[in-house]
Amino acid sequence: MGQHRRARLPRRAPLIGLATAAFGAGVLVLPGVISTANAANPLTLYVSVDGFDGPNDCTVSTRPCHTLRHALVIAGGDTATGRDVEIGIGPGRYTPNSITDHLAGGSPNSLTITGAGPTETVLTMPPDVGNVIGLSIGRTFTARVTVNSLSIVGPAPDAPGHDGAAGGFATGISDDGPGLLTLADVRIDGLTGGHGAPAGAATIPGGEGGSVYGLERTGGPTALRNTIITGLHGGAGGAGFGNSVGGDGGAATGVSTDAALSVTSSLISHLTGGGGANSGDGGNAYSVAVEPGHSDHPVTVLASEFSDNVGGAGGPGLPGAPGVDAAAGGQGGEAVGLCYVGPHLVVADSTLSGHRGGIGGAGGRGGDATGNAGAGGNGGAGGTAMGLLSNTREGLASTSITDSTISDNQAGGGGVGGPGGTGRTGRGGDGGNGGAAGSAAGLMPLVGQNGILTNTATHLTVLGNLGSSGGVAGKAGNGLTPGVDGTPGANSPTAAGLVSNAWTTLSASLLDNAGGDCLLLVSAPLTDAGWNITSDDSCLQAGPGSRRVPGVATGVGSPADNGGPTHTQALPGDNPAAAAVAVNSGLCGGTEATDQRGMPRPGHAAPDHCAAGAFEPHRIISGAS
Repeated sequence: MGQHRRARLPRRAPLIGLATAAFGAGVLVLPGVISTANAANPLTLYVSVDGFDGPNDCTVSTRPCHTLRHALVIAGGDTATGRDVEIGIGPGRYTPNSITDHLAGGSPNSLTITGAGPTETVLTMPPDVGNVIGLSIGRTFTARVTVNSLSIVGPAPDAPGHDGAAGGFATGISDDGPGLLTLADVRIDGLTGGHGAPAGAATIPGGEGGSVYGLERTGGPTALRNTIITGLHGGAGGAGFGNSVGGDGGAATGVSTDAALSVTSSLISHLTGGGGANSGDGGNAYSVAVEPGHSDHPVTVLASEFSDNVGGAGGPGLPGAPGVDAAAGGQGGEAVGLCYVGPHLVVADSTLSGHRGGIGGAGGRGGDATGNAGAGGNGGAGGTAMGLLSNTREGLASTSITDSTISDNQAGGGGVGGPGGTGRTGRGGDGGNGGAAGSAAGLMPLVGQNGILTNTATHLTVLGNLGSSGGVAGKAGNGLTPGVDGTPGANSPTAAGLVSNAWTTLSASLLDNAGGDCLLLVSAPLTDAGWNITSDDSCLQAGPGSRRVPGVATGVGSPADNGGPTHTQALPGDNPAAAAVAVNSGLCGGTEATDQRGMPRPGHAAPDHCAAGAFEPHRIISGAS
């Protein structure tokens, strides 16, 4: 798969019926989604780059405000109480003055902020020293908030000086109010956390890199539609000094929330954790991270793509002083499409692919000495890579994954062990151990203590999810007596398409993963509901029509634009999976009448069969599919 995909808005509306059929409409409806606008008493405010704030109430289109800040002050004032407030922002680039300039109070019925389009109305990060937020909505602001048709771009500042200060964090939109927040046709692009400051003294660690959030949300439900969050980069950790460690890299997260979430026809991709410095860990990269705890908050992902995230590399260990052992390398950051802790998850018509765990940092070189030399540092562990990780801690829970592609997620390799130092008149230093490779999986549904998770997976394409190699062992140092070579790091302990300790039902899916198609933990029950095509026997439980076809992924295309709202992996018509599912199975029509792209089933193998997996091949007639 290529290193970069063009960011694009999807072309097709999602099949919401798939989600509602899975759990019932009551679970998935976000409070406040249906507008209750007071059309008889709206308050419309105007903002333009050519406007002025001054003594201006912004209610006349020919006398607009100059800043969004001024309009928000009015939206939180007495004149807005009980009214539906709409703020229209004209074309141009707008720069907030500070975080506090965008805090809104008051009690309007609703607040809608609408730009002229993502390429026309652009909010750039303020040039503050410290933390920066493009748009912040206050805790006391309880109204429903909708943000439409604008973009937010720009970096956070680096930490100044040499005092180990953390780099500034950057957040596109922050909201900790209880009302519904909706983003529609919004783009958040190129946010960068500030680099941590170097230590400057042996007693001070290097500063952490600043973390980056496209949307940081607490307390209330969120809905994303036709939204792109891309190109976020966590800041690098600051260097250590002497024997002090360096800072961890900053995390990069597209959406972080602790409440109900709906993502529809959206793209969250190319997020990169910052690199650690001098034993610091690399930053994690998550498209979506949801941890609602014990509350009943559902998450729905429809016709969306979470792709190509990269965990930050672990920092190399500092070399040892004369005769002193060297420091270990830092751990590589994780890279995950969707990380969900909660009771009810629906994923349909979506792609979670191309994530790369960060590489572990190399161990430092042991210190040379006249007598006995220092040992080399151990390499850092590689980072985990997964398309989807879902977990429940207690109670009943359910996960439904349908017509989706979960592929090409690869763990980070372990760091190289550092070489031992040279002991001129004594023993050479031992080599450091290589770091263990990270875990990898396409999807991993798990349950914790006192929980029961029912996982239903239908028409999935789960291919090429790979582990990595452990780090090379460090070489022993020379001396009157040589040291001992280190131990190579272990290869990935987990590498499979489906890793589960939950009740799982699998049907009409295509799986081919080098580390194994299914890995069932603690004797987790797997129901083979039939018509699955897998490259090994790990998923097969004598379901009707299910069979093993080694190398079944041969000829399957890489994730690409094959039509529809997301990247998919094209299945050739002559592949064994293309005619693997009998129409009388009930998996080629009804709720399964279309594939991930919206193309009809059955296709190429009609009228008797359709394909296993998320892609339904169709005959090519006169150059059209």
